[in-house]
Amino acid sequence: MEPVTMVVAAMAAGVSAGLTETTSGAIVDAYRYLRDALRHRSETQNWDPDALSAYEADPQANEQRLIRLVEATDSGQDDVVLAAAARVLRLAEPGGTVTGKYVVDLRGAQGVIAGDRGIQHNNFGLPG
Repeated sequence: MEPVTMVVAAMAAGVSAGLTETTSGAIVDAYRYLRDALRHRSETQNWDPDALSAYEADPQANEQRLIRLVEATDSGQDDVVLAAAARVLRLAEPGGTVTGKYVVDLRGAQGVIAGDRGIQHNNFGLPG
């Protein structure tokens, strides 16, 4: 899985896990650690200080804002952020990491979509 996508997926898993009463404390703690690592990068680089709060309040409406934050702060290249994201995903969806769901190598791929609910329409060749 591409690093930015992994961080965003971990944030989504953490936010949705926080909405249930059955969420383990380990998931909540791992999510908070990830969120705090992103907040630290955002603050040290003076980048959109309200992006994380906005994402937590309304993930769907603010997903692009979170993606921009992760990209602009190079959080997808930060070992601490990536390790925290991987931990959230392992705890929130243990079957996904065991089966390799989050280990995707798309180098050189074309016309590919990765994710759980993706829809893609491809038109190859010349029209008409």
